Amino acid sequence: MRQGSILEGRYTVGRVLGQGGFGITYIALDDQTKERVAIKEYLPTDFAGRSEGSSIVRAFSGNRRENFEYGKEQFLSEAKTLAAFIGDSHIVRIYRYFEENGTAYFSMEYVDGLPLNRYMREKGGRLTAEDANRLLLPLMDSLDRVHAKGIVHRDIAPDTSSSSRMEVRS
Repeated sequence: MRQGSILEGRYTVGRVLGQGGFGITYIALDDQTKERVAIKEYLPTDFAGRSEGSSIVRAFSGNRRENFEYGKEQFLSEAKTLAAFIGDSHIVRIYRYFEENGTAYFSMEYVDGLPLNRYMREKGGRLTAEDANRLLLPLMDSLDRVHAKGIVHRDIAPDTSSSSRMEVRS
């Protein structure tokens, strides 16, 4: 999607933060609150695509269309479930979820932190036991709570470039 595109009449889309097989995450400005947010777009490249310069996502035909629609329902359901985790400092806050441009989106807290792989490089390539406990145990506890709600997070890695990455917050 082009920078400057408007979503839901309130989000001005900026640069891409990260991209995977199921979607793209953008930085955006919430024009109502004037806060930076991250916008996750459902765009599974095996089932859909968009023309150059267009914001409209078009599902491919046949089974791929069915898979796209099912995945879109799951994407929105997961966003709704994650939105209930208000107050968990290790789970990004989901603000809104919606459909537009033939696909689905959710807006979430933009986390301005240091990716874990960069943090580790700055620490000589290793985590001390104390750092590992301090950083990873709370993350695993939060993942356990998310898993208990039926959501499996498939995008956690030290080098993931999106708002869902493992980050060391200041």
